[in-house]
Amino acid sequence: FILDYKNFPDLANADISSQNPNIQVTIEVVDDPQMEVEMDLAKENEWLPSSSSSPSSTVDWLGEGEEDYSIDYGSEEHILSGVGGDWDTHWNEGWDPVQSYYEKETDEWTPWSPCSVTCGHGEKKRTRSCGYSCTLTEASKCDLEPCPGEIPFAFQHFKTQTYAKESLWMENGTEPFGTDVDSCEKWLNCKSEFLQSYLHQVMSELPSCPCSYPSEVAYTVVSLYDETRARQFRWRDASSPKERLDIYKPSARNCIRSTLSSDSSTLAAQHCCYSDRGQLITRGKGAGTPNLISTEFSPELHFKVDVLPWILCKGDWSRFHAVRPPNNGLKCPENPHEDVFMNELEEAREY
Repeated sequence: FILDYKNFPDLANADISSQNPNIQVTIEVVDDPQMEVEMDLAKENEWLPSSSSSPSSTVDWLGEGEEDYSIDYGSEEHILSGVGGDWDTHWNEGWDPVQSYYEKETDEWTPWSPCSVTCGHGEKKRTRSCGYSCTLTEASKCDLEPCPGEIPFAFQHFKTQTYAKESLWMENGTEPFGTDVDSCEKWLNCKSEFLQSYLHQVMSELPSCPCSYPSEVAYTVVSLYDETRARQFRWRDASSPKERLDIYKPSARNCIRSTLSSDSSTLAAQHCCYSDRGQLITRGKGAGTPNLISTEFSPELHFKVDVLPWILCKGDWSRFHAVRPPNNGLKCPENPHEDVFMNELEEAREY
């Protein structure tokens, strides 16, 4: 369609080069006898437009054997002039009718960008095109090693008290003794002033265990609001095979562990475990207990401070929980029930 506006007096002074010219055009379609004559001539001369025709070339729709050359939309025999008779069997090869226009124009996701930080908690992004002037951006959290400045101040004191002394584990009650010494009892009676102060600080800062297992934590780090601390805490799944729940938390189906925070003064993490129904285990052999040292900081130190005492007590969680009680700050329903709990308690003492 070509509008020769110079031949229209009303449009002679129109500036169509400007953005969005205010021009209203009414097109009226009428039957033209001359057009039928031209089409008759085209049929008689067996003229067909070549494939090299320019975009402005005329494209004729001619019916096979039809005298009036009209388009019969209900016919199964109609084909496009200028193409072979088998065109209708090949025209849609490679075309997916389900895939939308926008999907065809959408590119693949770009690779993830580097983490926005070199240490601590940051963010990474990736993008893809979604059409003209459209870009999708996806962001994901990335957690790197804690920055030197983010090491809680309390740890500097902890480091001085521990690594500077070869007798650290003796003070902590986790140094194995001879068979005539009850190592668990030694650990229970540990009166280290620093450890007692550190444990008190841990209990005052850690979040409370959610009453129900947050299922999304199985796929990513989740942020949950803690009512007792009036702020958000981030949680990770702690149910992988290396956690050995079958040994240390035998009645638990899943566990979670809070992540280290830059505004915390300790290296501790809250540890919460859940039953098959996703309910917090508040007591018994499957209950989680606060970790004085998070695995996120040092798995080796976590083992010595948080796991070794359980081993020294020979799996008697009732003695272990006397010093490291499971958290139930949200007053969740007691789990397991009293009869099950008493059976577990008797079993632990006879282990």
